[in-house]
Amino acid sequence: RLLGVVGVEGLVVVAAADAVLVAARARAKDVKALVERLQSEGRPEFDSDGSDWYSWGTAVTVSREAGVLVRRVTVDPGSEATFGGDGTRHWVVARGRGRLSVGHSVRTLTAGDAARVPAGASARLANLGTGPLELVLVQLEGADG
Repeated sequence: RLLGVVGVEGLVVVAAADAVLVAARARAKDVKALVERLQSEGRPEFDSDGSDWYSWGTAVTVSREAGVLVRRVTVDPGSEATFGGDGTRHWVVARGRGRLSVGHSVRTLTAGDAARVPAGASARLANLGTGPLELVLVQLEGADG
């Protein structure tokens, strides 16, 4: 994401994955009060930038709105991840080769493949390759989609 600032002076601009802060340099000390307010309101931006690190790899939240969660998931070579949840999950493989297990059903997935995991079902995703297994997850929360 590109952020440009032109023709201004005396500003502090901080960009993170999920938020941008612009403040007058003279008011930079007030940032602490803002952070405390965000924390007291329980804002998700305060707790995380959307990246979650696991023993098997990472999951980065790209978008979450109106019951739709989109995440970029990376499973490290030789690792296996377990996923559950109330909503239906749609997986699209961007890179690598993996094995998706849902109940007694086992399927090998490669780049370009897509799979659907029904709501309430538990799934295991194993990386079968020597490089990262990269996927996009679209979860329809509380839906049968």
